[in-house]
Amino acid sequence: MTYQTAPIGLVFEVANGATPKSGNSNFWDGDVPWITPADLGKVSGPKISKGSRYISRAGLASCGTQIVPSGTIVLSIRAPIGHTAIADTKLCFNQGCRGLIPSKKVCSEFAYWAILSCKSLLQSAGQGTTFLELGRAKLRATKIPLPDLDAQSRIADFLDRETARIDLLIEKKQRLVATVAPRFQALIHAANESAIWQRFGFCATYASRPIPSAPEISYTRLGLYNHGRGFFKKNEAPFEELGDSSFFFVREGDLVFSGQFAWEGSVGLVSSDEDGCVVSHRYPVYVGKNGVLSAYLYAYFRTHHGQFLMENCSRGAAGRNRPLNSRILEKEKIPIPSPDLQEAIQKVVYFERSLKDKTNPSITRLKEYRSALITGAVTGQIDVEAYAKSDATERRLDAIE
Repeated sequence: MTYQTAPIGLVFEVANGATPKSGNSNFWDGDVPWITPADLGKVSGPKISKGSRYISRAGLASCGTQIVPSGTIVLSIRAPIGHTAIADTKLCFNQGCRGLIPSKKVCSEFAYWAILSCKSLLQSAGQGTTFLELGRAKLRATKIPLPDLDAQSRIADFLDRETARIDLLIEKKQRLVATVAPRFQALIHAANESAIWQRFGFCATYASRPIPSAPEISYTRLGLYNHGRGFFKKNEAPFEELGDSSFFFVREGDLVFSGQFAWEGSVGLVSSDEDGCVVSHRYPVYVGKNGVLSAYLYAYFRTHHGQFLMENCSRGAAGRNRPLNSRILEKEKIPIPSPDLQEAIQKVVYFERSLKDKTNPSITRLKEYRSALITGAVTGQIDVEAYAKSDATERRLDAIE
């Protein structure tokens, strides 16, 4: 069974957001909850009641934002497109969000899941050069499934229940990975107490391995993302998109910094799977020397002191987006512990990597299953009552686990 669809503009009133002038203190720290896309991104459940900041009644009157009622769907339309939550109280938001006030044809709980089900469609409708933004007309024209109200209620109840089970398992796996962090901190603390301080340039050498001229070859390109975590993202790129002077090979055990946006604090340790990939010249690559292990350096630069040092060695006039200055970094001193402590820290690094290698794929599968379940339920491809009785979710979770 598939449900009829309707444009968002037909079943919702679309409200815009705005920001009061930041320099006027009378506009801020009032009693009106004010939401941004970042606030929506931090919400763990379907509802939101406040953001990180409030505005005053004067601030509300000074700009184009408006208070929307409880039950409104708040949707981020840029940076990024698609964060979604249900307003749990009266609130307003900035220009990076829009409010979808439901008509009598749709209930808020179902609307939340319906909007989530078309997240990729909304993202593909975004336009812009500096960043993608979902225009008002595109948003209003996007169609969502619209069953009768009784079916909407059943679907919302089903998804509330089933996704909660999936989310609980995802959280359990994420907590398992997070248990490694205290071990890191304890070892680094012990290392600092007995360490000898040396210049980073004494501990590591800059590695430059230009790629050969081979236009027929496609390379796997690496980039760093996630604040202070050192995860890599990959994408294939043909030689002509790279150019032999701007990219370098990396080898297993290399230490890679995010040099273009050093304030993000991203640092990575190349694994065997990433050996032979290429990185941009904007990502400085180092190898440990003089008895210093690259894995220890990787762990150190993930600490608060290491992150501070990276930011302190960033220079430029582009606001916070300042490039890491390798020459300055090489002159800075860092704590170098005994070989035994370095090896202990290296074991934790590799254990964490092994744990992530085993856990992250199942987290990805759980998220994919969650997305498919939402789409199937709101579009009518899944009979939610029959699906619940068959205990299909339990069997799928067991298979993934």
